[in-house]
Amino acid sequence: MVIRVFILFILSLILQGCPRGIHLPEGTWRPKNYKEMDYEKYIVSEKKIDFSKLDTNAIYVAVARKYGSQKTTYESFDTTQFKAIYRFYGNGKCSSFTITDTLISKQGLNPKKGIMGFYKPGKNKDEVITSLYVSTPSGHVFRKWQVEIKNDTLFSNQHPNTTNDHRIYVKRQVPKDWLDWQPDW
Repeated sequence: MVIRVFILFILSLILQGCPRGIHLPEGTWRPKNYKEMDYEKYIVSEKKIDFSKLDTNAIYVAVARKYGSQKTTYESFDTTQFKAIYRFYGNGKCSSFTITDTLISKQGLNPKKGIMGFYKPGKNKDEVITSLYVSTPSGHVFRKWQVEIKNDTLFSNQHPNTTNDHRIYVKRQVPKDWLDWQPDW
């Protein structure tokens, strides 16, 4: 009996340590069954997104960040170390990229190199809710962000606001052929 309990305990530890996703050669993670998953809950809403406000023919680059519950003001984003980018597609899917190269390039905007995500309308017409597949200490999960749209600027807050991570993204135009990529999910 003691041996069975011990073996079950060891098996549970091993299974908890197993990754809950697939690691792509490009360096990002996807859920194990990401090509067959039902994503409707992430993108379906009775409301419609106003694409005159959210531009799917551009990227949004982070320019400022406020992180932590004690922070009251935004600090400039140090883009010499990396660039944080949002890319929205017209089908309710989005990508979040962390680009460490000096310059943004077409290859850097390959969705397989980004964090997979989805978006849908928020509570008001100037808001979308994004769900991004992120890595956490307990595994990979979809984490929600509330994104407010004001002109060519996005104000994002992690939702629920557990980490107090707020970012400001500004719209940037890139060559049209850089946006030819389609998400792999």
